[in-house]
Amino acid sequence: MPWNARVSPELRGNWLRKMIYSIELKIIHSDILNIQLSEKADILVSEWLGPFGVAENLLYRLLATRDRWLRVGGKMLPERVTAWMAPAFDPVLDSDMFFWQSRPFGLNLEPIAQHTANEIRYSQQHLGPENLLDTPKPMWSTDLYAFTTEDAKRPFRSSQSFVCGRESLMNSVVVWFDAEFAGGILLACGPGAARNHWGSTVCPLERPVQTGPGTEIRIDFACEVDDTPGRSFSNWSVWVEGQLMERHNTRDSIY
Repeated sequence: MPWNARVSPELRGNWLRKMIYSIELKIIHSDILNIQLSEKADILVSEWLGPFGVAENLLYRLLATRDRWLRVGGKMLPERVTAWMAPAFDPVLDSDMFFWQSRPFGLNLEPIAQHTANEIRYSQQHLGPENLLDTPKPMWSTDLYAFTTEDAKRPFRSSQSFVCGRESLMNSVVVWFDAEFAGGILLACGPGAARNHWGSTVCPLERPVQTGPGTEIRIDFACEVDDTPGRSFSNWSVWVEGQLMERHNTRDSIY
């Protein structure tokens, strides 16, 4: 049970007021790479995660700050972030793609479907474990104490193989992250996790693929960071029984 469920709103309010009034906060308006501090920090807290841990392209700036300003033995929050993937069937995506591909009102909207297939989509947890075709597999894991700034500038790549456990259509690759904090605290964002700000990310296929028990699926996924902070590009390829079905790149969704 969460600690705040065991105390009354009045007690929580009094505790928070005392805590806030006893802490002196100083806000420094500066680019994090140019900031100047009077001493090194005990704790470095940052929200740099994006939909699957690295997509917001802020990891390099975080690690450069760690190397410069975190004291020896200091804490990083979060401490480790692991990105995951799985093949899936997304019924909401299926409905959207069917609409664009069905010539609604007699209009050819196929270009919109092609554009949509190169965009990652934030599902905000409408997907559950029942939408996955196989057990999720980790793409990469980032130890915030050991990961280097040089590695943060390189593309993040993963190739994973899956075996479908049932008959189902596959129309997407689902990716997400889990973030580990001190004391065994876990922020989970994948299908079936408690709803939160991040949720899962759906990488679409333009056409659904029929699979069955034992169907072998390979997914190649990459996130390439850009020179511009906050921007990256992702690409994903899906192979079924050794045959390339589709390849997509978010660069192709830019007008």
